Amino acid sequence: MILTHRIELDPTEKQKEYFRQACGTARFVWNWALAEWDYRYELGANIAASEIKRYFNSIKYEAFPWLKNIHRDAHARPFAALGKAWKAYFNGDVEGRPQFKKKGKCRDSFYVACDKFSTRGKTVRLPVIGTVKLREPLRFTGKIQSGTVSREADRWFIAIAVEIPQREVHPPRGEAVGIDLGLATFAALSNGEKVAARACKSYAASPARIPASSQAPTIARKPLCGLRIVIGGLAIYAETSYTSSRPG
Repeated sequence: MILTHRIELDPTEKQKEYFRQACGTARFVWNWALAEWDYRYELGANIAASEIKRYFNSIKYEAFPWLKNIHRDAHARPFAALGKAWKAYFNGDVEGRPQFKKKGKCRDSFYVACDKFSTRGKTVRLPVIGTVKLREPLRFTGKIQSGTVSREADRWFIAIAVEIPQREVHPPRGEAVGIDLGLATFAALSNGEKVAARACKSYAASPARIPASSQAPTIARKPLCGLRIVIGGLAIYAETSYTSSRPG
């Protein structure tokens, strides 16, 4: 089972600047790949995400040398995301085709592979920028699958997906029995057995002392009565109380 813990980051100004650059890189590569995809689609050529990614990798550092300053995960993941988006469109799972992303109009985020970062207490170590403070430690224990850094207004977060072992659940043993509560008989079981109510000792309760000048109603409390029944070796105790009131 995979669970995701989204934790707020506490980065320095220099780390925030790198985050903005990495998000811009991911957005740029998505738009480049989408334009290439559209071009090939119109020509009837191969539009597999893996083929477009292979072509991009062969030219990226020559055509876009600034990519060397950003970890490769940020400009590798958009191809898989775009391929998934096109697949959903062709399968009829979504109505619209994948769209170009505009700065300030889309969610800023970038991907980090599981083997490229690690957590320790209230810190996470990311590629290029090193250790970043976390507002809280990772709450799940297991194998880390991936990380996604994202921004909301001026706040930065990392969503860490963790694979945790699924606990083995043992089904209840024995025959299932339904219970119908009543007045004459405390409980009638679905197997025909009837359980009679047996009163236990009562607990005396002192009436509340209310000043005579008070206009609030006087409350008289009757003793509490407890009922105890045993069904299949399981003791059940039910406590009831009764109250009555009269005008002051």
